[in-house]
Parts: sequence; structure tokens; C-alpha cells
Amino acid sequence: MARVSLRSHVADVLSGTENVLHERVLDKRDQAFAHSDAIAHEFGGMDYTGRFMMFYKGAFDPLTKDETQMLRRMIKKWIDHVEKLRTEVRLSNQHSS
Repeated sequence: MARVSLRSHVADVLSGTENVLHERVLDKRDQAFAHSDAIAHEFGGMDYTGRFMMFYKGAFDPLTKDETQMLRRMIKKWIDHVEKLRTEVRLSNQHSS
């Protein structure tokens, strides 16, 4: 199956401030689902070859209320944008038939 991405549409859909939050949410997603083991932090001068504790930074770092509200608006923008793209494809397919 082909990989689908909307990255090329980010500048068309999101403002600069929204894009910063978008990148942060993507980073959180990657930490939580794709690379959670990569966030272990080792402290200098410690011997990690034995039976020592490892400290982990939690992948879950909640958004503020304002960020959550902004994210809700961003999701609405993405839904509207995707619906517009779907309509354009549908109309294009009708004209080519």
C-alpha cells in the first residue's frame, strides 16, 4: 500500500504558531509509539553495565488548555482541507470519465 502524507499541505493549512504545535504533537507521537525506548537518559559517570536503575523520561507530557483548544481548531482545519481535496479528486474523476 502506498504511503499517504499531507506534509506538503502544512503551510497551506496551518499558521506558523500552529505548525510549531503540530511538530510538537508529531514528536510526542513518535516518542510514545515509535521510539519510546530511545528516551532513556543516562547520567555521566555511572556504570550501566551492572544492576543500576535507569531513568526514563515519560513520553506523555500533557498539552496546556490553550494548546488543546488550538489543536482542536487545527483538527477542524485539517478535516476541512481533506474534504476539499476529496471533492476535487471526485470532480476530477467525474470529468475524466
